[in-house]
Amino acid sequence: MKKINISIIIIIILAFAGNTNAQELKTYNLYSQNPYLYNPAFSVNNQLVSAYLNTHLQWVGLNGAPEVYSFGASSSFFKNMGAGITLFNSKQGLVSNLDAKINYAYQINFSKTHNLRMGTSLGIINDKLLVADALNVDMTDEKLTENYFNKTAFSTGFGLAYRYNDFDAQVILPQLYEYNSSNIYTIGIIGYNFGLNPSIDLKPSVMMRGAKTSPAQFDGNLMATWNKIVWGQIGYRSNNSFIVSLGTNVGNYGIGYAYQANTAPISGSSSGSHEVQILININKKEKEEKKILKTNLFGKVNSKTENTPIDANIKIYLDDKELFTINSNSPLGNYTTALESDKTYKIEVSADGYKTVTELITIEKRASELEKNFILISKKAKISGIVSDKNNNNALQSDIKVYENDVEILQTTSNEEGKYSMELESGKNYSVEIIAENYNDEKTQMLVEQDIEKQTTNFSLSPKTYIKGIVTDEKTGQPLSVTLEIFDVTNNKTITTVMIDATGKYSIELPQTTDFSITAIAQKYLFYSENITIDKNKTIIEKNIKLKPVEIGASVVLKKVNFDFGKSELRAECFPEIDRLTYIMMQYQDFNVEISGHTDNKGTKKYNKELSQKRAQSVVDYMISKGINKKRLTAVGYGDEKSRATNDTEEGRQLNRRVEAEVIK
Repeated sequence: MKKINISIIIIIILAFAGNTNAQELKTYNLYSQNPYLYNPAFSVNNQLVSAYLNTHLQWVGLNGAPEVYSFGASSSFFKNMGAGITLFNSKQGLVSNLDAKINYAYQINFSKTHNLRMGTSLGIINDKLLVADALNVDMTDEKLTENYFNKTAFSTGFGLAYRYNDFDAQVILPQLYEYNSSNIYTIGIIGYNFGLNPSIDLKPSVMMRGAKTSPAQFDGNLMATWNKIVWGQIGYRSNNSFIVSLGTNVGNYGIGYAYQANTAPISGSSSGSHEVQILININKKEKEEKKILKTNLFGKVNSKTENTPIDANIKIYLDDKELFTINSNSPLGNYTTALESDKTYKIEVSADGYKTVTELITIEKRASELEKNFILISKKAKISGIVSDKNNNNALQSDIKVYENDVEILQTTSNEEGKYSMELESGKNYSVEIIAENYNDEKTQMLVEQDIEKQTTNFSLSPKTYIKGIVTDEKTGQPLSVTLEIFDVTNNKTITTVMIDATGKYSIELPQTTDFSITAIAQKYLFYSENITIDKNKTIIEKNIKLKPVEIGASVVLKKVNFDFGKSELRAECFPEIDRLTYIMMQYQDFNVEISGHTDNKGTKKYNKELSQKRAQSVVDYMISKGINKKRLTAVGYGDEKSRATNDTEEGRQLNRRVEAEVIK
């Protein structure tokens, strides 16, 4: 069956209410709690017997103000029919009105929360003039003595009530038969219930009344309900009055009260309008309740990531006591059981290798079935990824070790394609060490996220860098046995010192640093020192070293002796290299050394020469402080007179800014 469009219902209500005028006949404020006040369609309401008493006192304290006393009762029979009676006795000024009706209703169910009720009423209305209450009345008037003002007529009405989930709408025609100009009027009501949480509902609604003899009247309401027991409502009526209502529905009983603030013209003469209402419901026979004692609970148990069926144990608890255990059958993961309705159960679902899931399920009264599916998360997550070269992304074969609290718990490998796979418990932090030949070991932290079944983590390794070559005599080309020192310039520390045998060949693994220096020291030779910047794209650095014998004319550039711009004071990093020169001079007492300073061509020649002289003298002074006889040392500043390279480029100028040591007689 096609769903009824809610917007069409609203249009119909507005059309009915907007094309007529309102009047004050039988005005109620507690119709939200008791829709049967207006609408005969609520004669069918799934109760054996329902009854109400309502008293509405309008403008209390004002003589002749309207008073309405009403009683109603209804009963449902079969599955979708109901009948009832309503009695209304109203008084306004000297006019009394008695309205007695019998009602019939029929309900069409589209689904459990989608239905349409239709109701009709038939009765009599009697209007009477209360002559005894009048003052200065001529009792000889024939119209009075003959009950001229008493009038009785048939009363017939019609009502619709539509519900679709949380939306409801009503159209009511209380009197279809016109016996005077004021009794034909129309009522339209729409509302929507918002469930803010399991305990609190919020329902806004709008009512529109229309009659031929007075302007249209509108109500705007907002009702809040707690646990379907206690409720409160605030409303505004288009005659500039405000309405506050509250009440409770406990078990088979309900009570409500409404207060309507007076409008400005009568506020000084009245204490407002008051309405009190009592509701009584008698449930259907117990044997009808027992027709649906149990609800069929069914569903599936699947894994979260792969959505595959799981063979699981399902424990059912009531009031923390285990009732029984069932299984979800393989290979579909289905389960089914029967549980008593109108109760709340704790369901515990567990399976090997999966985290246990616990949920509370409330089975509503009269529910025939309830579907509940469960998703289980694996205790262990599948971790996979690729190990690759950090520089070129080439796949690497490697060994992978996993540690938890510094204890190795797992070891695996990546294949030729660099792929690896392993299982780890989720929600934990691990240390992972990756080892591959000719690559620097990588140790990193890896968090396996909570409640996941799959995670991709890739690793990249930096290739090891080696420096290799041969150390020879600069004159003869013969290999030399030397001591090599590798110094980390970035972190200012010695990395390693290696003894090279008589072959002069060496191969040394370099650290993961950008800048380093290599120094070669041998007996009877001037030391060699050079700063090198590592190219990350190169894994092998070729460096052949030629040492100069200690003899007259031999010279060496002190490459680690650098100065701040325009300064001549030695920096701390200069001392190790000057110390090596000092050591050689102590070993060989029969020669002297000239320390010469050199600059590029920036600045005047005079300035450059003076600066280079001061820098050379700083080196000499330091060596003297270390025990070298000052007669064996000479400081000379050459400025830019002995350039080694062009001064047209920065690279050339950098080579020209230097301090040299030369053996002299």
